[in-house]
Amino acid sequence: MNTNINNQIEMYLIQALEKGEVNLSGLSKQTAEQVLDLLARMSIVKARDDFYTFVKVMADELIPTGFVDGRHIKLIAWELQEVEQSIKDAFNKKIKHAKRKQFFLPPGAMKSLLISVLFVCWFLGRNPKFRVLQLGHSTDFAIDNFGRKVRDIINTSDKFKAIFPDCKLKADTRSAQRFDLTKGGGYITAGAGAQIAGKRGHLLICDDVLSEQTAFSDVERGKINRWYLSGARSRMLPASAEVIVNTRWHIDDLSAYLEKIDSEGVNPWKIVSIPAILDEKGSKLLGLPIGHSYWPEYYPDEYFFAQRASYISAGEAARWSALFMQNPVPEEGNLVKREHIAYWDKPNPPLVDLVVISIDTAYETTKRADFSAITVWGVFKTRCKGHNGHEYVQNNIILLDAKRGKWELHDLIKEIKDAQEEYEADWVLIEKKASGISVIQELRRDPSIPLFEYVPDRDKMSRLQSALPTFKAKCVWFPSNQPYSLEVITELLQFPAAKNDDFVDTCSLVINWMRMNLILARPGEIGYDDGEEDDEPTGRPNTYWGALQK
Repeated sequence: MNTNINNQIEMYLIQALEKGEVNLSGLSKQTAEQVLDLLARMSIVKARDDFYTFVKVMADELIPTGFVDGRHIKLIAWELQEVEQSIKDAFNKKIKHAKRKQFFLPPGAMKSLLISVLFVCWFLGRNPKFRVLQLGHSTDFAIDNFGRKVRDIINTSDKFKAIFPDCKLKADTRSAQRFDLTKGGGYITAGAGAQIAGKRGHLLICDDVLSEQTAFSDVERGKINRWYLSGARSRMLPASAEVIVNTRWHIDDLSAYLEKIDSEGVNPWKIVSIPAILDEKGSKLLGLPIGHSYWPEYYPDEYFFAQRASYISAGEAARWSALFMQNPVPEEGNLVKREHIAYWDKPNPPLVDLVVISIDTAYETTKRADFSAITVWGVFKTRCKGHNGHEYVQNNIILLDAKRGKWELHDLIKEIKDAQEEYEADWVLIEKKASGISVIQELRRDPSIPLFEYVPDRDKMSRLQSALPTFKAKCVWFPSNQPYSLEVITELLQFPAAKNDDFVDTCSLVINWMRMNLILARPGEIGYDDGEEDDEPTGRPNTYWGALQK
């Protein structure tokens, strides 16, 4: 092949490598073979310096069904490559601290293969004088899932040897738990909580140090959290990096603990969180649309939608939120408890007598701005029986819809009007506060909007506390088959520890407004059964609804 043709092919392959695709159609057999040979040689060279290329070169060797690329894989590869560079920069005194990063991904995201196997191999290949310490929830788990795979790749993979010919195991190496390299580096893996003796490390990776069995034990979580500082971090060298990778099981897991204690320090953690169904932050990270699969090449939207529906129907909404959305919820809840949540299991909502839209406004679209949130509620009756056998009619509310976003003022107005048009609400509630005032002024121009301007007189915590009796009475219902319902429930259970509280504000607003206007009964009021046998519960006539005053 002449030089000109070879240069053209090489340029084509460089571009193809960048795009991750090579098209050989139209080439002769001989030329195609030459292209493939050159591609293989170029990939070997590039994989030495580019972890993402290393993943693509090595993955098919480790995945029997074949490698399927995804945007999260490229993102994680870049983040890990930055970790490796930071260790070398810290070692050479160019920076003070190597990186600390945490990766939260759903089950089946290839996270352990990427981080705990391939990245460890690539790191040791590039730095055979450095040492890696790797931890799992048990020593057997760590050896089977990490240590043995890392050892075998370095020792037996022809691809790895071609990429990193100078990275070799010492001749007397047998153990998959602990081995040394001929250049002086090495590898140790163990279970969380184990005594780690021996040489210190340049790279610490913790992969699922909590199992499903230990994640929900306060005692076990506490042990792991305390052990990390004295047992794991104490084994690290000054120029060392820490990487945590897991699926979030619990709101007080090791990830939350470390993020909290290091948040005010000189070297805080960077969090890379990717939910199965992308939220706003995940969408921006991957450049994929909100509400869709994070890995559409492998998991179509319908797969996760079906999974979500199954978890919600089984009463495991919190488990879905933690495992798949990286958004753990307190086991019992905080202010609102899990036992206070009433689920509507029927496929369609009940017939309602009144529809109310509740809105929490924040129309700036900056990164620091809060979300605007819109919830739609319907009022319906249930017939109940008191302890004395008397029947009475109880008013309830059910969540019919929920949506939030960082909308500019005109977009927020459109969202509100669209909701009003769809649900023909009897009332639209908006708090008359800073951002809500402009929204109210705009909506006043439309006489078809039944606007109620609510002036809050207490803080968020006090308002939710005032709404608690209605939750405890199981008068607030959430459809179990709707994804928006899960978002609102999750935020309610997490409050006040949740990152967002926009939906909570809309819930407090609608419940307190309805109680103020005698639509929902409260403890000690007519229509509320407080369990005393001498009560004479009666129903509330719906004529009260026509007497609502602004």
